[in-house]
Amino acid sequence: MVRSVPAFASIFDAAASDYDGRVSFGTCNVDTNPKSAGLLQIQSVPTLVVFGTDGSELRRVAGVLPRRQLDAIIEQVAPPPPAHELFDPLTEAAWDQHPASGVRDTFTRRSGRGT
Repeated sequence: MVRSVPAFASIFDAAASDYDGRVSFGTCNVDTNPKSAGLLQIQSVPTLVVFGTDGSELRRVAGVLPRRQLDAIIEQVAPPPPAHELFDPLTEAAWDQHPASGVRDTFTRRSGRGT
């Protein structure tokens, strides 16, 4: 949750772009949404609240963060996928010719990073 604070907005926006597909980012203007600010107990701006996929709060940091600190938080709560998942999946023809084609049903094929 971030109110537009120029010092942090550009860092937040750049991170949102860099981590697109891996992490979802959102902002909330606490001046126009005071109920949300109250529910989340936002007491200073900016405040970064990191939620897990189940909606639980994983991390909370008040104040402007340097980019390296924001990156460290993201890496902690949403580590990158294993290296083997970063490659494009094999086509059906390639799978049929691959020595491991007999066990292909045991692998989860991915359409891309972050899926």
